Amino acid sequence: MVIENGILSNVTIPNNLNSPNNTYYVTKVNGFVCLFKNNIRHLVDTRSYVFNYCKRIVGNYYENCLILGLGLGILPYYMSEFCENIDVLEIDKELVDYISSLSYLGNKVNIITSNAIDYKSNFTYDIIISDIHAHSDSPFKQEKMQIIANYQQNIKTGGFIYFPIDDTFLSNY
Repeated sequence: MVIENGILSNVTIPNNLNSPNNTYYVTKVNGFVCLFKNNIRHLVDTRSYVFNYCKRIVGNYYENCLILGLGLGILPYYMSEFCENIDVLEIDKELVDYISSLSYLGNKVNIITSNAIDYKSNFTYDIIISDIHAHSDSPFKQEKMQIIANYQQNIKTGGFIYFPIDDTFLSNY
């Protein structure tokens, strides 16, 4: 039997550290880091998340990356191994402040509190990863089209937007 370790399994998680409004807390359950929201397990750090949903992008070098959605921070944490600069958009300020307070994302990761659908920037990226749909009840196809329309000008030549939930690429060649 193979026992899977999470991407964050070596990260030290402070005990009894809740978010300011007590909405979020992180703890280890059976060796896996879990994010709880309103006392309900919201996200679990499993390697299979990155390697199954994002397998086509891991291991490649990127200078600049934009990730739409923070969650537990697994994807920006892992991407920092092979990406120089990572911007992450997250709408939930309490989640941003809480994950930032845990201090495991490092200095390559810049978290911006903003709605990923409406965010505007003149910066260009090698890769834009839309990771906001995996835990959302929102209409995926509608938001996907909005993201494509909003971020096409932010893709460098040779770069792409990636939607892990349906393994879709939109390239800018």
